[in-house]
Amino acid sequence: MKKKILIIGLAVLIAVCGVSTFFHIKNKVESDNNKKMYESVAEEVSATEESTTPTPTKAPVNPYTDNTTVSGGSVNGAQAVEAMTAIPPI
Repeated sequence: MKKKILIIGLAVLIAVCGVSTFFHIKNKVESDNNKKMYESVAEEVSATEESTTPTPTKAPVNPYTDNTTVSGGSVNGAQAVEAMTAIPPI
């Protein structure tokens, strides 16, 4: 009786280890395939970027920047507050 339980327990342990090994190998193969696919896509993207390199352009000037101050207050900020308070009725 004790020998039967030992054989059943050993068979279950071998089955669990076999299934675990199967999934581990399957995931490793899938990971390698994904790595190859990523590398090929990265090569295509880098080739595309090299062929369509944009010419450097000057950064556009933002006319809405608040960079002028007059004695503790901002000229542009004050104009914005006046414009917001003077909303015409609909």
